Amino acid sequence: MKAKRYGKSLKVETILGDLLQSIVDKKKNPLLKIELAWNEVLPESISRNCQPSQFRKGILTVKCSNSLWKSELMFYKFQIIEKINSKLGEDLIFDIIFR
Repeated sequence: MKAKRYGKSLKVETILGDLLQSIVDKKKNPLLKIELAWNEVLPESISRNCQPSQFRKGILTVKCSNSLWKSELMFYKFQIIEKINSKLGEDLIFDIIFR
């Protein structure tokens, strides 16, 4: 869905994403910050089937739709950590547990 504003066409996802980023105090809710980065840096097929569910003491827990996704993402764990931390601009995640 697109909305016209000031002569530009904007996507609703863009508007909501910008709104969420401006409202949330990212230091108080690192999981939301990670979820936003997760959906931006990973392909849609991954983000549709695997989503961050918990973050505690540098360990991100990701819930996967089935064991095939869990197994596949375990091979790319360190690349995922690197991509998300790079997007966040800080080394927030040290390990990922896929469930």
